[in-house]
Amino acid sequence: MTSLYSLLLEESQATYIYPTEGCGYYTRICGSTLYIFFCCEKYERSLLKELFYHPAPYKNMEKRWRCHYGALKIWKAILPYIKEQLLSDKIKGINISGFGYGGAVAMLCHEYVYFNRPKLRAYIFGSAFGSPKVFYGRLQYGLAMRWKSFVFVNGISDPIVKSPRILGYRRVGKQLTIGKAGDTQKSAADRDIKDYLNDLTFV
Repeated sequence: MTSLYSLLLEESQATYIYPTEGCGYYTRICGSTLYIFFCCEKYERSLLKELFYHPAPYKNMEKRWRCHYGALKIWKAILPYIKEQLLSDKIKGINISGFGYGGAVAMLCHEYVYFNRPKLRAYIFGSAFGSPKVFYGRLQYGLAMRWKSFVFVNGISDPIVKSPRILGYRRVGKQLTIGKAGDTQKSAADRDIKDYLNDLTFV
């Protein structure tokens, strides 16, 4: 498995395509494995919608769950540009990752592949670095298993990992906290992918 450091390093050096304002994607294929990264400056935020509007990613869901509307809106905007690669029979493994708000999109992309390509479920890996919470509601066992190969990497001094701070939102998958206790809290504007790279060298 590609190391988290290697993934984040590639993300930091990638040239992204921006089909929608503020959020882009990058893909490459190595053998039969698709690597896809997301980089988003932000997604739409609304306190009213975060309190009362929690859309379901799909209409026909066996186990219904809901998510943050802003992350889903961005994901739906990017999906048409990468759908063909995600569903290609030539792809036998997929590595999905994102930094910041891009991590929220990566989580939804991972779910899309899990939902649409059941034969590929054992060959999907996902990671989110410094991502806000996306999943809304109670995480049942059957749902938790969907993200068993997804890792949220949370920086101690990163304010975004604590947002949105509204009751009901949670992270899924495995949780990895990096950084040193007592690190100075950064503002959202000062957070940097280099901080995560530095902290990952000690993991």
